Formats: sequence, C-alpha cells, structure tokens
Amino acid sequence: MKAVIGQVFGRLTVEARVRKPDTRGENVRWLVCQCSCGYKTDIREYDVVKGRIKSCGCLAEEVAKAR
Repeated sequence: MKAVIGQVFGRLTVEARVRKPDTRGENVRWLVCQCSCGYKTDIREYDVVKGRIKSCGCLAEEVAKAR
C-alpha cells in the first residue's frame, strides 16, 4: 500500500507505520493513529485504509449515546 502517513481517515490521522506481531505470531503492518478526540491507537493498516475503522472507538460511543 502507498504511504499513508499524514492522511486522515474518518477521525484518525496516521502518524507512523510500525510492524508488530499479531496473535498468531505473523508480522502485520500497523499504523499509529491520532484520533480527533486526542487518543492515540495502533490499528491494522488495511482496516484504516479500507474504512473498516474510523475512530478509536469514540465514534461508536457517540452513536450509542445518541440513540
């Protein structure tokens, strides 16, 4: 995938790319992202770029409270 550092996906701004082992011991690309609420989180690059994850979880909480 092309460089995504500095790009914004939903509420997440990509700050860095790191490699961390997943639960099966395989190397997976992760992104360090800053959410608009101020929280930083690590997320798989695929999930962010494909729009599967749009925030650190704050968006789901806001939607749930609105209901």
